[in-house]
Amino acid sequence: MNKGIWWLLAVLLIVITLAGGFLAGSTFKLSLARQEASVTLAPDVETTERQAYWFGRYNLAQLVMMSGLGPQMEPMPSRMKQMAQMVELSSEEAAKLMQGMSLVGGVYAGGDPSFSSAGTAMVTGMRWGEAKMDKTLEPAAQAYTLLKLTARNFHLDYHESPPEKFVALMMIPQAQAIVKLLAELRNSEGRFIPRLPDGRLGEARASDQIAVLWGLSSFVLAATDSSHSDYWSQAYTSMMGMMNMGQGPMQMPGMMQMPSSQTSHGMMSLQLDGLDVSQLLNETFHAVHGFLQSPLPVSEKALAIEALGWYIAATGMTPLDQTLQQLATNSLKELANEVAHAEKPSLTDKALAVYGLMEAWRVTGDLSFYTGALQTFQEMEVLWDMKAGVYANTAGAQRHVYDPFTVGAVLAALNAVRWFAIPPESDRATQHFATFFENAVVHSGLMLATGDETLVPQSYKEREHLNHFTDARLPQPRQVGKAPVYAGQVTYENGKWMVTDPHFKTAPAMFLASMSVMLHRAEVDGFIPMDRLHAKMQMMGMPQH
Repeated sequence: MNKGIWWLLAVLLIVITLAGGFLAGSTFKLSLARQEASVTLAPDVETTERQAYWFGRYNLAQLVMMSGLGPQMEPMPSRMKQMAQMVELSSEEAAKLMQGMSLVGGVYAGGDPSFSSAGTAMVTGMRWGEAKMDKTLEPAAQAYTLLKLTARNFHLDYHESPPEKFVALMMIPQAQAIVKLLAELRNSEGRFIPRLPDGRLGEARASDQIAVLWGLSSFVLAATDSSHSDYWSQAYTSMMGMMNMGQGPMQMPGMMQMPSSQTSHGMMSLQLDGLDVSQLLNETFHAVHGFLQSPLPVSEKALAIEALGWYIAATGMTPLDQTLQQLATNSLKELANEVAHAEKPSLTDKALAVYGLMEAWRVTGDLSFYTGALQTFQEMEVLWDMKAGVYANTAGAQRHVYDPFTVGAVLAALNAVRWFAIPPESDRATQHFATFFENAVVHSGLMLATGDETLVPQSYKEREHLNHFTDARLPQPRQVGKAPVYAGQVTYENGKWMVTDPHFKTAPAMFLASMSVMLHRAEVDGFIPMDRLHAKMQMMGMPQH
């Protein structure tokens, strides 16, 4: 292997802190059975928060840049050059970073995260085997990936060098491609539906509509919010046509544009290659609103609260926008009332109810939602299994089954309580946060591998503990031939954890990645952006809370 390939591998893996490469012919196998032990004592909360961040980063980077788990895309060279200029990276360095990447413009439902034997270069060898990919195009998988791709604070933390920033900006064209793909995954009624590998179309599900409303709102917010001065926000709004529109280097195919005239729908037109994204967002809201008239599980109602909050924050200020925002606000309140008084049979229902009700309180100021969130959190606490260090799925259960979605739901609940509630509940949530993550994610084997500590930038290691980025108890990818991503399911039984489904499932994994957040600069991804929401309420003359 020549020196250029080694340089590429080192820089690329530093940028996204992926695991070390895997050469063809590895005979190592993944041990599915985990060691027997009672609860593993957790590290401090700061270490856990940073590990959660980096684990989410590994999952996203593997998915959209390395695995090949989705329709392939080739970004325009002119766009890559412009992004390199934005972060003061030379064209030569940018080209080296691009070599060997497997960029996708959409994501498949899942696959076996074993490295492929195809190719001789280490970077090429990080692709996953295509034969075991589930090539279903699920709307929720696109949406939760879009949510992580457009999370502003995610792209500010640990993005200090030009190569790191360049890789973050490379995800903007990927986000655009996912939005265009979502517009194609709809039936004649405008509802989002999965497309099966053989081309057949699936049924419309409420969970898909809700996820798309959330993810698409995050995309629109990133494209239209020019109130931030950080490199990522400025690049996003510039590339989307919000700044220097039609001038100089920002004039490029596929850019977003905001014409001065309103469309026939009464809103400002946000265009992407002829796709009216503003109209698509409002049509997505109508799709969600239609499903709200039917019985839904508590978990989906709670997620709908979150999606509606993001929708209100992302939409404009035209008369139609304000009408839809009021309708969305009313729906949010109705959902919160239903969630507060509903039976919550599963751990996932309870956890997402805590999350949704706390968010409803933050939006409306209705203390009954806050009270409902804490009451439900107390119900969650009854399920705490001290021996396993996780919550039982049901009261008294000795066998606990977790997938990334349930883990993400619990993290959402714990973060909501520890950040927005007061003692003693906030203290209890903080205590259980680190212990839960340690056992449900690390000790269980849900995270299949860790990053290579030799590839962590020295500047990070000089100021923070190495455990913030890697975990020595997890195997190196080259040892097991597995990517550093989440497994599909783990089970705790008879004092042991076991990986009961080693396959990567995109939608649950990206949901967990989106809930693996840190509270920095008084802001946090994964929660309704209240600064944007309150500013809009003030302009509309609505009461603020």
